[in-house]
Amino acid sequence: AQGVGGGGGVVVLRRDGAAADECAGGKPSRASKKAAERARALEAKRVKAVDKLFDAYIGGNRGDPRGNHHHGGAAGDDDASDEYDSEYDDDEDRMDADGLARLFADVGIADDDAVSFVLARRCDAARLGTLTRVEFQHGCKELGVRDLDGLRAAVHGPLRAELRAGADFKRIYAFAFQLAKGRLSDTKVLDVDTCAALLTIVLPASTPHRDAFVDFLGAQSEYRALNRDQWASFYDFAHAHADVASLDDYDADGAWPILIDLFVDYLRADGGAP
Repeated sequence: AQGVGGGGGVVVLRRDGAAADECAGGKPSRASKKAAERARALEAKRVKAVDKLFDAYIGGNRGDPRGNHHHGGAAGDDDASDEYDSEYDDDEDRMDADGLARLFADVGIADDDAVSFVLARRCDAARLGTLTRVEFQHGCKELGVRDLDGLRAAVHGPLRAELRAGADFKRIYAFAFQLAKGRLSDTKVLDVDTCAALLTIVLPASTPHRDAFVDFLGAQSEYRALNRDQWASFYDFAHAHADVASLDDYDADGAWPILIDLFVDYLRADGGAP
């Protein structure tokens, strides 16, 4: 940063081109202090609004928190606060599966919609089927939203876009496995039935060999559970050998895990089913 100007104050030019008034000696000016105070007040209001939105989906509350019932104000505004009063259960800082289902319904996320994992990843969620207040606040801050309408717009805008981005989607695929087994759990594996169900949600039907791999997991008896590397290996295999003809080039002595070797044998025995 460079300081320019004269008199009793210095204008600091930052690398991003913005300017901040500072008094001589490097102390913030009255204007910058007021700006910081306003920013803190706005952030505090946003946090309060998100808290009230979270409260609408936990405990015994069965009110309707959907945005179309309070036009003209964001969720959590004082004039709408009564709508968000919640009868807390014993774990008042955790949204359970029922609360999540209602939240997803209100923002337009279907039960089998992979965007739910994108949202969970933005919230840094630790377990499938539950969301803590801290995680929800984190996600809303990441997305810059404070109400249901904003969350709905984020879900159907930038979050869905991540499902179409190659590098982002691979991270979402990996995150889904970690979330399903419990990210903070000591467990390193996920049972094959859950893996099979998860594959049909996270991966689009157009993914090469997806349905065949799901069938294979149900038919085989070698594995009762998959680890993270085995889960990741199918994604890599599906993209490396998307064309059935490319199975002729598959190297069983390569770096693929035995699980994929067995799957290729299954595909070949089945005539290279897609």
